Amino acid sequence: GALFGAFGIMPRLQVGLEVPLIMYQNRGDTIPGATTGELRSLASYGFGDLRVVPKVQVLFLDRHGVDVAVMPSLTLPSGGSTNYRGDTGVAFTPELAASRSVGPLRAALNLAYVLRKNVTVLNQRVEDEVLFRAGVAYRPTFAMLARAPALQLDAMLSGGFAASAAFKRSNQTPLELLLQANVDLAPLPLLAFVGSRWYLSVVFT
Repeated sequence: GALFGAFGIMPRLQVGLEVPLIMYQNRGDTIPGATTGELRSLASYGFGDLRVVPKVQVLFLDRHGVDVAVMPSLTLPSGGSTNYRGDTGVAFTPELAASRSVGPLRAALNLAYVLRKNVTVLNQRVEDEVLFRAGVAYRPTFAMLARAPALQLDAMLSGGFAASAAFKRSNQTPLELLLQANVDLAPLPLLAFVGSRWYLSVVFT
């Protein structure tokens, strides 16, 4: 998970802050083929590296038919380089984000390049990489239920690969499919408090 907040400075510019939150993690005492002795214990929870995310809107859906933004983010090594919480140095990640809505359907695509200090840990080499995310969201309508909670169905594929060896090493080619259902519970009388908004999310990965 992550803690995230953003504020707008100008119509085309906003700045966000993101802190990854590690709720639980674990590993075995050894890694076959990579270690010869026992590994030290791993902290199960904590915070990751702080990410500063400026966002500059380049194109707008109502004017150009598509939303396009540039996000030159900066990741600071606040989480430390141990316990898989973050990098050993500063990382710079220029990212391009595009999205388009057509009726109840919305599609989005993000492409990023991570510039970081190269580090080798056991059998894992951490270096510059290309990241991508592609997703679709669908918000169905229920004409017969005037106060039905708003439902949104999401599907997202995310992954990446080492910039120097695209798709050549399995431990440098993460890939994840996420399916999610979000329900806005505000229409329900018991949850319609003043100034509040309640959501229920179900996620499968």
